[in-house]
Amino acid sequence: MRTNNSTAGADDHTTRERQPPSRPIPLEFPSYAPPFHPQRLDSNSSSSIRDKICHIRSFTEISDADLSRLNVKFDHDVDLSQLLPGDQFSDRPYLFDEDLDSMLTEISVDNQDAFREILRMEPLPGHAKPKLAYARNFFSSLEDMARYWDNSMDKYYHVPADKDISRKPSGAVVAKTIKGPSDLSKYTTSSTKTNGNTDTDMVDADSAITNLNNSQLTEVKEVYKGYRFGNGEQLNPGTRVAMVKNLLKMATHKFMCREHEPMPAPREKLVIRGVKVQSVQYHFCVARIPSDSKLGRARMVEGPLMAAHCREELRFKQNPSLASPEDLLAGATMVSTGQAPRKSATSRGPPAGPPFVGERFDFFREIGCMLILATQRAREGKSKDSYSGADKWWVAEKRFGNGPLRWGQLAIEAYEDEDPSWSPEERKLQEEKRQRQAEEKENGKNGKEPLNSANIRIDDLMANNAPPVSNVPGEPISGPRKKKLRSLERPPGKEEEVRDGRRLMYVPPFRQKWYTDWQKLKPNTPVWDDKIIYKHIGQRDTSEWDDIYMISSVNHHVALLRMRVHPDYLAWVESGKEVPQEGTDDGMRRDVAYVQRSTWYDMFDVQSRRHFLIALWRVMCWLNRNCIDQSEYDKMEERRKAMRSM
Repeated sequence: MRTNNSTAGADDHTTRERQPPSRPIPLEFPSYAPPFHPQRLDSNSSSSIRDKICHIRSFTEISDADLSRLNVKFDHDVDLSQLLPGDQFSDRPYLFDEDLDSMLTEISVDNQDAFREILRMEPLPGHAKPKLAYARNFFSSLEDMARYWDNSMDKYYHVPADKDISRKPSGAVVAKTIKGPSDLSKYTTSSTKTNGNTDTDMVDADSAITNLNNSQLTEVKEVYKGYRFGNGEQLNPGTRVAMVKNLLKMATHKFMCREHEPMPAPREKLVIRGVKVQSVQYHFCVARIPSDSKLGRARMVEGPLMAAHCREELRFKQNPSLASPEDLLAGATMVSTGQAPRKSATSRGPPAGPPFVGERFDFFREIGCMLILATQRAREGKSKDSYSGADKWWVAEKRFGNGPLRWGQLAIEAYEDEDPSWSPEERKLQEEKRQRQAEEKENGKNGKEPLNSANIRIDDLMANNAPPVSNVPGEPISGPRKKKLRSLERPPGKEEEVRDGRRLMYVPPFRQKWYTDWQKLKPNTPVWDDKIIYKHIGQRDTSEWDDIYMISSVNHHVALLRMRVHPDYLAWVESGKEVPQEGTDDGMRRDVAYVQRSTWYDMFDVQSRRHFLIALWRVMCWLNRNCIDQSEYDKMEERRKAMRSM
């Protein structure tokens, strides 16, 4: 949802001179493919991978030999038509094809026309106002990305330093001195025509600075006209996730599916022999809405069907032209537990982005996300109890090595005068309070008889310990004040606990429960999402193999991945169970994961996003083929017959 750019009558910021944003960065895509040398998958091989992951100190320490142990056969730049099995949905029309036509019409709208509609601006002269319904949220996210990636209208040039320009937060402006026309060649006007490529169309600076002769000294500063307010490194990673999510929404809602974000914490991660890989997790998944209305109202979903993984990183190769050596060194030494984004030593403005991970770890993370999805789909018919570990020795025995639990070992077991939370000043005040309470008790004033408000101390009123007060005309106080919720003070009338003649520290009941529960040993519970009814929707009935689909995103591009994996391979990843090396009836080996990735499709390009939406529609048709009414298949066949007869 837009927050600050959706006001009616927004002005066109592309025509204003303003302070220049950071220069655009060149596009870079992960293109690593591991060596394929199938090895025996047993407990030793899974243990070696687990130990390697546990002991790496930086992302770049993963080697080709480590990845080759996964037995992944990887093909990249695969055509989208090869990522679907069978020929049932190879040609249009597809299921719900009329809705697909409407969506294709909307995403075919020119970017500038769609952006002006999103920003509630008047259309360009000679352009009709587009109608956006299905694709409105998609173009809203795409417009956010364009402010950092669309450099098609970039124009950098210099003006006199005394010229007033719009104040936009895009970096400092440095005034420079030009000594005559001989220095004008240093300050030319550049305009970038393509996304992420080189600057072209150099314009003579005489058009920006006039009336200059050899005897003049002119202060100049660089200004900018264009669409961007920063570069790709400064883009909020959530914007890329929102773009992919809104693109998927168009293809999923018609099939009674929706996106589902995993629970915030603890989020499920890749597990290899009981060890969680902290940096491997997908962003969200697509799941089916249950037919039971009660489950639907409870926000339950079935599946998952596919997942989405959006990279924050923009650089995958150690190229000195893309970053300073200090930046690469700092990124390469970030451990897999993750650290805060560092600030570039040579750049201005926001932090330079996430740590450098390299192509090998990026590939491992992408494969790991698909293995998480495959593991979740394989849980159909299973329960958490089988993974609880209730038979472990550390569940049956008591804490402290089954030794006796003596008084004083818990933090709530302490004498009042030894309360570690009291400062010396607090201790002195408490002693005075105890002495005063003892004197009042001896005098018979224990807080149960009515008192006049003149005899009540202000400290008692503020501490909520004031006794009942008799009604006095003109006074607002007429009874006991309400007690605070979850108060840390001993409530009035609460008996004091004494041990060995010494007063015990007061502990509220809710804190006592914390330590009581801590003493109970419970088995670890698996990180299963309670909102998902795990099913392998779309799996072929005649095959044990499962087809796993995932959307991968980088820069302003997306790609579709498909993994074919056998249950024996998933069992090896989870428990180290040996996988037989013999093949199956279709000629594929059980100990190999077959992965394909399409080419990268630019979401700023109309034809690219059309092709990708059609591919998503085909995937949804295939995965939901057993959940669609027969009437929709009849409509699809009628349209196909009508097209063949034309």
